Amino acid sequence: MTARSVRGKSVRSKPPKIKGSPLTPHATGQYCARLAGKIRYFGRDHDEALRKYQNALAGFDPNEKRVSVRAVCNAYMDAQQKKVVQGKLDPRTLEDYHAMVKRFSSYVGRDRPFESLTPKDFENLRATYKGASSTIDREIGMVRAVLNWAAQSGFGRVNVGPDYGMQPRRLKRLERKAKGKKMFTARELHLVLRHACPQLRAMTLLAINCGFGNRDCHLLEISDIDFRRKWISGARRKTGMDRDAWLWPETVEALKAAIDSRYKPKDDQLADRVFITKYKGPWLKDGSRTNAISQAFTKLTRKAGVYRTGLSFYAVRHTHRTIANKARDLGAARRIMGHVDDSIDAIYVEDHGELPADGRKRVRAVCKFIRRWFLTGRYHGVAMTLPPDCRTVVVREPEDEA
Repeated sequence: MTARSVRGKSVRSKPPKIKGSPLTPHATGQYCARLAGKIRYFGRDHDEALRKYQNALAGFDPNEKRVSVRAVCNAYMDAQQKKVVQGKLDPRTLEDYHAMVKRFSSYVGRDRPFESLTPKDFENLRATYKGASSTIDREIGMVRAVLNWAAQSGFGRVNVGPDYGMQPRRLKRLERKAKGKKMFTARELHLVLRHACPQLRAMTLLAINCGFGNRDCHLLEISDIDFRRKWISGARRKTGMDRDAWLWPETVEALKAAIDSRYKPKDDQLADRVFITKYKGPWLKDGSRTNAISQAFTKLTRKAGVYRTGLSFYAVRHTHRTIANKARDLGAARRIMGHVDDSIDAIYVEDHGELPADGRKRVRAVCKFIRRWFLTGRYHGVAMTLPPDCRTVVVREPEDEA
């Protein structure tokens, strides 16, 4: 309220006192408080004045230029690009990060001060995520990676709140159960191989025999294969873990046919690669989200009449691991797959490189176990009725040479 003084000048009355507020009403009509021995004024509106007071108490200067979300995201991408150059990060992962920061900055505001992000922002961002639990968890993990990097790099730490978390494990299990088993039967694999070209035939057999994935096939070199001993070994590029596998006779035959019929590569660096496309290049390209192996395999499953949603080339690797688990030798199964052992046992095992004395024998036993399962699909659907007086004769396959 404004009043008139004796001299004719307008005088503002004190604003109302708010109970519990650290601010004091002043005769000028503003709210004030003493900070560092000096009285500072924060305006006439109490809520706005309280916000300014809290910022001042925290040492925040509203006139200071603050770093934006755009600047933090750009700095983060520059740091990840350096990792790609140094060979510490896969180019495909860089593409995932780039797509994520575009989505994140677009939603919260590119020019917004980074430190102004609140738990409410992340709660609303979390509500926009759609898709499977694994997709949502991957997105949350990448966003948190940016925030942790920003905090460690001096851009400030933001509070994401309690609601920006991963999906519950129970929900993930229910989703996997609803989708069904991500594996092929032995009969379905034989139908796929019946329609496959030499290269896809060799890839599919490597997947079920050795647990190879798309990128494993893409990077496989002829020097990694010991045809005399029917053995394949080397470090898996994704995990850096050593892997070994005994090759089935069917796999050896398919690999030789794929190498004999492969196209001559344009680039001399691909001269030792086992698999070359008809365009004389690699099956997968760095930085590209297109997976030519998955696309070709999906066409193959449709042609064979075994296509189901969710069953890609990588599902053959899932099938390999599922059957290998029944061999009851976890160590050998991990060795074949090139998996990292995250159990407490890995802390106490000092030698992860060379196979133990019986290591090759154990790996071979697991590969043979999977082959026996695989061969059951060759004669699927043959009905036979034996006479009641006929004795059952067990025919054993001859042992393959080492």
